[in-house]
Amino acid sequence: MRNRMGGVGALAALLAGCALVPVRGDERVAATVRIVDSDGRSAGSAVITEASRGVRVNLNTTGLPPGVHGVHFHENGVCEPPGFSTAGGHYSPVVRTNNGGGPQVPDTRYLPDLKVKEDGVGQMETIVKGVRLRGANSLLKRGGTTLVIHTADKGTRSVSSASDRARIACGVVREQ
Repeated sequence: MRNRMGGVGALAALLAGCALVPVRGDERVAATVRIVDSDGRSAGSAVITEASRGVRVNLNTTGLPPGVHGVHFHENGVCEPPGFSTAGGHYSPVVRTNNGGGPQVPDTRYLPDLKVKEDGVGQMETIVKGVRLRGANSLLKRGGTTLVIHTADKGTRSVSSASDRARIACGVVREQ
């Protein structure tokens, strides 16, 4: 009887895992983002999956102005065009230590630049360390988070300059 119950539990666990769509080995699709531009039109999407050291973000955009754009997670799960100010500030749930008194923790505020071609199409894929989809530092936290695209980068990566650039597209991170 004991062996039969163990088999049933293993089967249940196996079937539960089948409900997720596999992406790259053992990663599972867990969140999606529908990107809209400042006019509320569709401007692309992102898929966010758990990865061994954070989350993998695969962002594909259309109809955005050509150039190199800043991409950030923001602290509120609301994207109201045109200015997307409802998304709040940059989402940075981890504490950084810069004085050598502890471990350096990755800065979750910056993702790699999004390079948009002349035809308005952009693509970016990266691993973002320091955040997860569930648990500590979750992108699916109560109140939500957003993925925001800012106007073309002027060559600076400071937090204040990123905050000064206009928000041209936004999407809410939603569990799939």
